[in-house]
Amino acid sequence: MIVDPISSPDLADILIESAGVAADRRLLMVPERDLAVARRARAHGFAGILPRTDEAPLMMAAIRLVLAGGEYFPCFEEVEPPLGAAASGPVERLSKRQREVLEEMRLGRTNKEIAKTLGISIATVKLHVQAVLGAAGARNRTEAVTRLSQGVLVRVED
Repeated sequence: MIVDPISSPDLADILIESAGVAADRRLLMVPERDLAVARRARAHGFAGILPRTDEAPLMMAAIRLVLAGGEYFPCFEEVEPPLGAAASGPVERLSKRQREVLEEMRLGRTNKEIAKTLGISIATVKLHVQAVLGAAGARNRTEAVTRLSQGVLVRVED
């Protein structure tokens, strides 16, 4: 079940009401990544959040991950840059875990090997690979690794 509280100003009421509805897995649509909202959603039994700022392929991967039994709380893994510092490039904007997956991709590892090495599920690896591909504007792993390693990025237009 995907809960979209766009019309309700009171998130707490939405979280409590949705907990009373029978559903195997719950996702909460949110305007943007928000650590406090993610923590509240998780505490109310949600399996993840779907920030409207995420691109459609990433949102679909997150939905598939949750349906497969995983969780999607992207802001839990994000590393905050120091105050006054802005991320300078796409690699720096990746979360710590996404950079670890990128390094494993650079080494030519499969999703299964990456999952085992990092101690995460294959579904989570797939989600991080999608984020890396999106950051690089790449169609495949080799292209993403090449672009991010060399700093060559191409803006993909929809």
